[in-house]
Amino acid sequence: MRKGWRVLSVALLLACSPEYEVLRSLPADKPGKAGAGGTGTGGSSSGEGAAGSFSLAGSITGGQTSIGGEAQAAGETSGGKASGGTGTGGNCTSHLDCGEGTVCSASQCVACPTTPTDCDFKSCENGFQRRLADYNGCTVCECAPVSECDRKAECAAGQECYPGSQCAPGCREPSCCSGNRCGAPGCEGSPIPHCVAAGCAGGAVCLAACSGVRCECDGAAWRCAESPAAGGAPGESCPQACVSP
Repeated sequence: MRKGWRVLSVALLLACSPEYEVLRSLPADKPGKAGAGGTGTGGSSSGEGAAGSFSLAGSITGGQTSIGGEAQAAGETSGGKASGGTGTGGNCTSHLDCGEGTVCSASQCVACPTTPTDCDFKSCENGFQRRLADYNGCTVCECAPVSECDRKAECAAGQECYPGSQCAPGCREPSCCSGNRCGAPGCEGSPIPHCVAAGCAGGAVCLAACSGVRCECDGAAWRCAESPAAGGAPGESCPQACVSP
């Protein structure tokens, strides 16, 4: 009787199609890659930073493991690009979203263009100046805001020289940025919040509802207002956005 019950139990187990939920973490020395793995049956994944600690969920059906989903690394932009940039064809909002040998053009990462000999052909708005800039091993022509200073000594007594937003990759010093502004101490570490005054990171294009903005540090935070026209009063706001070059 006992032997017959054991045989029946084994038969019932073999009749079932095994399906198990798998949950594991990748080792810290093997970071996940954005977009890796595609979409698997019942799969999902989530990233927790550039260190590469990911929790992957999938299923085993018929003895085969399927791990699906799209892992995201910390610092990436929408579209599944890791913080190190993406190759040709990836989505982007600035050159910083693209990988080595590519730049952002019309929201897509494309191969380096032919190095321009000058920027005379490019027109700029908001009083910006044309200049050549290097990103990801490529040279491009871009529009950048004029700086009030390159160092503290060029500002009035007691003021600081704050870096703008349009800087060489990896730099946050006034000496390698455009859109620098003089201001009272107290705004260190706070970016100047308007692209007409400070430009856009990564060579993105500044779109704004006005052509002039004055930004001042009040000792704790930046206050920006539309520059007044001749004889007029300062505006209270000037909608703005940084968009793909």
